[in-house]
Amino acid sequence: MQQNLEYSVADEIKKKYGVGEYFFQHYAGQWFGTEKVSPQQLNQLSSNPLMDTWFSFGLSTNQRGRWFVQYIHQYLPQKPKRYLDVGCGYGGFMVAFHEIGLDVYGFDLDARLVAYSKSNLKDFGIDQGKVQIGDILDSEFLGPLKTFDVITANDVIEHVNDADLALKHMAGLLNPSGILLLNIPNKDYVEFISQDGHYHLFGITLLRRKDAQRYYQMVFDDEYTVGEYYDIDYYLNQLSQANCFPTLLHPAKAQKGMMQVLKDFLKTFRGLLYFWLKRNKLASGMKLLVTIKYIGYAIAFLGNGFLALFSEDKKAAFRLKYVTDFWLIMAVKRQ
Repeated sequence: MQQNLEYSVADEIKKKYGVGEYFFQHYAGQWFGTEKVSPQQLNQLSSNPLMDTWFSFGLSTNQRGRWFVQYIHQYLPQKPKRYLDVGCGYGGFMVAFHEIGLDVYGFDLDARLVAYSKSNLKDFGIDQGKVQIGDILDSEFLGPLKTFDVITANDVIEHVNDADLALKHMAGLLNPSGILLLNIPNKDYVEFISQDGHYHLFGITLLRRKDAQRYYQMVFDDEYTVGEYYDIDYYLNQLSQANCFPTLLHPAKAQKGMMQVLKDFLKTFRGLLYFWLKRNKLASGMKLLVTIKYIGYAIAFLGNGFLALFSEDKKAAFRLKYVTDFWLIMAVKRQ
C-alpha cells in the first residue's frame, strides 16, 4: 500500500511538471534533506503553499524550457546545430533544445544547480558532461567551448558583476548569423517596485548596486547576488557594439489594460507604507533613500502615463518602461 501511494503521488508530480525520476528524486530529496522521498512527505508537499513558489519553480524547469523553445522557434537560424545555455540553472532549457535536435551545452556558477542539471539531463539520455561549473566572465573557461548557433541567458545578465564583459563574451561565442536570446527583468516594472522578483523587497530595484546590497544585508544575513540593473537602451547599445543586430521581441503574454496598470501603481503606496512600518531593521537613512527614489519614480510614472494618453508612441514607450516585466532581446551575429 505504501509503495502504491508513493508511486501514485510521485508519478503525478513528475507527469505534471514533465520531469524524470533522477531529477525528481534529487530535487525533492534535497528539499527534504533525504535521499529518498517518503509517501508522507509527498502528501505534505501537495498541500504545502511553497509548492506554488520555490519548489514548483525548480520542478517547472522543463516546462519553462519547452514553452520558450516553442515561442522562439520561428527565430532560430537555418539548421542550427550547437546550443549553449549561460546560467543553465536546473537544465530545463538544455532538455528543451535537445528535444528539437540541437547538441546542447550549459554552465552555471552554482555547483548545486549544475548537479540538478546533470540529474535532469540523465533522465533524457543527454551526456552529463555537457553541463559544467563555469563563469561567463572567465575567458579561459570559455575558450574550449568554441562557438554556437544559439545561446540563451534567461534571467542571468542582472546577476553578473560586469554586464559589459558578459555581453561581449556571449556575442563572441556566436557563429555568424547565430542568435543570442536574453530574458532580462525590467527594474521599472510597476509590480517589481512593490516587491522585486528576487527577494520581494520594496523599491530595491530603484537603487544602484552598492545601495541595494546594503539594503538587502540589513534585512537578510546571506549574500546579495544581483548585480546592476540597466535600462533597455543599455543592452541594445552594448549588443550593437558587440557586432550584433539586437531586436526587442514582443511579449508573448497579453498586455495589461491601463486601468489595471493604475491599480498596480496604487499598490506601491501600500508597499511604501508597509516599508516604513515593518522594515524595522533598516536604518533611517536607508528608508529615506528608498523613499526619495520612489518619489522620483512615482512622479515619472504619472508624468509619462499622462503623456501616453495623447500619443501612441508615448503609450508604447510607457508600456515598455513600466508595464513589461521582462524584456526578451534577440541579437543576431553579423556576418
